[in-house]
Amino acid sequence: MIEKLLEIAREKIKEEMARDAGFIDDSDDMPERFLDCLAKELVEKELVPNKDDIELYYEKEGEIEDLSEELLNMIKEEIMSKEYNSYGNDGRYCYYKDKRDLIAWCLTWLPEETMNLREEYENLRIFL
Repeated sequence: MIEKLLEIAREKIKEEMARDAGFIDDSDDMPERFLDCLAKELVEKELVPNKDDIELYYEKEGEIEDLSEELLNMIKEEIMSKEYNSYGNDGRYCYYKDKRDLIAWCLTWLPEETMNLREEYENLRIFL
């Protein structure tokens, strides 16, 4: 089951990367982090197919929590770290496709910081 959910997650992440600006913000202070929400949503749909079945949801709540955490870890290890680049700065963190997307993330989420994008770009060239 977890492998099936991982493949669904891969497709949803591709859609999100294409829909958004080419990045997924995974910062600690995000109220609704995309990857966390995705993992929980996929597990909930699998374990509680009828979202109106509140009794089943409460019965499965602990299992949902555990499997969501396991799926999230697998998403980060098997998809995000292998198929996308990542960047972190003072508690802010994102996954992105290319340097242009990283710059878009920086301009979106770190505008007030004195971040020298040219320096960041040069540092990335070393790693990429």
